[in-house]
Amino acid sequence: KNIEILFNKALYKECRKFLKRAKRIASESEKFYYLIELIAWEKKLIEEFYESGDFNVNLEEIIKEEEEVIAKLRNLAEYHVLYSKINAIFRSGGFAKNAEERKTVDEIADYHLIKGKNTAISTRAASICYYIKGLCAATNREFSDSHTFFNRTKEILDNNPKIRLDLGKRYILTLFHLMRCYIDERNFDMAQKMLDEVKSLNGKKGFNSLDLTLKILNISVIDQMNVYNLQGEFDKALEVYQSRENEKTSIFEKSSKEQQIKFLFNAAYTLFGAGEFKKALRLLNDILNDNEQKLRQDLYSFARIVNLLIHFELENYEFLEYSSNAAI
Repeated sequence: KNIEILFNKALYKECRKFLKRAKRIASESEKFYYLIELIAWEKKLIEEFYESGDFNVNLEEIIKEEEEVIAKLRNLAEYHVLYSKINAIFRSGGFAKNAEERKTVDEIADYHLIKGKNTAISTRAASICYYIKGLCAATNREFSDSHTFFNRTKEILDNNPKIRLDLGKRYILTLFHLMRCYIDERNFDMAQKMLDEVKSLNGKKGFNSLDLTLKILNISVIDQMNVYNLQGEFDKALEVYQSRENEKTSIFEKSSKEQQIKFLFNAAYTLFGAGEFKKALRLLNDILNDNEQKLRQDLYSFARIVNLLIHFELENYEFLEYSSNAAI
């Protein structure tokens, strides 16, 4: 805005100072769209300096810089297309469920920008490249490879704090996926460490938007219950569930549909493990009575299994036979 104001007032030298500062900030944060706009202003300024007899600015260098920024922008955009494809599969079921989905995942993993070396030409592109690799591996249940790729994503973002602040969601989800990898390895100490790192981000700069605050809170509640449940520590999981009693309604209402499903399932699993069968059944019914047919079908399948176990514990044998036949 200052650049535009100064330019319109014909204060070209002052305008150039702001322009240089803005370009430096945009370059450090890899804000490519801003850089394109700033380079356009720079070319406008050159015209004015030329008219004043100042030919010290090299137009060829600016054109070369513009071409490099456009190439980085295109490169990054192509990675975002690949991310959208793998994310759609991951969000629908957590894993590749059939031959068609496995084929799509394999095609993404084998794509030249993913499979090749040094194909990402910016830090942002490198971070999403390894993130996509991690999702492909996780979707195919290759958790060892997934661990390697998500750990590399975390390293890239940790080494570039300015970019990490702008990619807060990716950083949170990277920690979340690393937690899942450690769970698969039965390394619950490291899984808890990743969980604690997510909790520590709450309220910090770059992570204090409502969207990211909800993600952090959901992980802090849902996945903390899950980590305890998988270790059989249902009393601790129940404490987490009960300690957030006052917050649950507001968090639940503002959260995404996926997070709502995850919360209901993990809370039901916690109550089931703690012997609160009727309370668990009420939460499971909220999942099973939902008309959602595409989102997180893995959790719907798990909910049906736990539902059968609860009816067995409650000795509802007639209903159990009916439900098991219906499931088949």
